[in-house]
Amino acid sequence: MISKQEINMQLNEMCEKTFKEADLRALQVASEEIRTRYRDKEASRGDFEIRTAGEANAYLAWRFPVTAMVIFEVLSRLKVAYPEFTPESVLDIGAGPLVSLLPVITQFPALTDICLVEEQLA
Repeated sequence: MISKQEINMQLNEMCEKTFKEADLRALQVASEEIRTRYRDKEASRGDFEIRTAGEANAYLAWRFPVTAMVIFEVLSRLKVAYPEFTPESVLDIGAGPLVSLLPVITQFPALTDICLVEEQLA
């Protein structure tokens, strides 16, 4: 099984690669744009869409790793609370850029069926 440190290292490597290949100021601006839309109480579903390559890189650099680590931690605590819980399948509705995938497969390596669903916006 992959440890918390190993998954964190993998996520850090992904971030470092994104940072090396992108303009940091542009990442910061794109990240703020995403954050502003996410926090807007008047936002519609379409406002949560990642619209540009810069926004995608910003998400990968800052939001993806943190979200993945939170999922990893929640699943770790679930395993402690319910050690007999050994799922064979998982359904992620609203999978986005597959943030849950790495934490899920590292916490439950016996999974045989993974279904990831994401809405396609027109």
